[in-house]
Amino acid sequence: MRLVVWNCHQGLDKKAELLADLRPDIAIVPECANPLLPKLASVLSKCGVTQSAWNGNNQQKGLGVFIFNNAVKAESIETLGGKFSIKIDLDLAEKVSLIAVWTQNPGYIEEAHKTVETYKKSLNERNVIFAGDFNSNKIWDSSRTLNHTALVDRLKNEFGLASAYHHHFGEDQGQEKRATLYFTYNEKKPYHIDYVFIPQKWLSKIKAVHVGEFKKWIHVSDHCPLVLEIDV
Repeated sequence: MRLVVWNCHQGLDKKAELLADLRPDIAIVPECANPLLPKLASVLSKCGVTQSAWNGNNQQKGLGVFIFNNAVKAESIETLGGKFSIKIDLDLAEKVSLIAVWTQNPGYIEEAHKTVETYKKSLNERNVIFAGDFNSNKIWDSSRTLNHTALVDRLKNEFGLASAYHHHFGEDQGQEKRATLYFTYNEKKPYHIDYVFIPQKWLSKIKAVHVGEFKKWIHVSDHCPLVLEIDV
């Protein structure tokens, strides 16, 4: 499975080919328009999208999940966690759910914690991929209880999930060397805020993790894609 997380910064109809060039089986795309809008629907179809899910309150700027070339099949889709989360049960050999997020302000990290509570049943009963744009990093931790570190620790200790990126590169939370966001498109303001958490038992199945380069992606978005290739 090849999973891509990429905040496209709107205008996906003009950028979908770049996404397709990453050869995703599944793509999580915050800030994208509703894929049912005719213009985007046509472009996505030409790029190989065979199933999609979307959640949001602005038809031009929501959270999208796209399956390419029938690589997997969505058995069910839920949007119970608010306007910017999606849970998809995938038709795989094991029971697997994808929980996609794009957290919102105020309280980015608090939104991620709320999503965990919403889908706690799936997190306890299924293999879960919890991924998206969390707008969060350990460097912004404070004394508040619901901070980034608390989320990472809970995902690990209660649900057995770990960040694929951090495992693959051997980096600690808050010490990332590869940014997924360049604030205000500025190369001197790099942050790592996009994540893919997977079951710890899958860590040995990771084949590759890649983060897009600033020079290649900055002309189309302030985010660079995070790509996970895993043998599941």
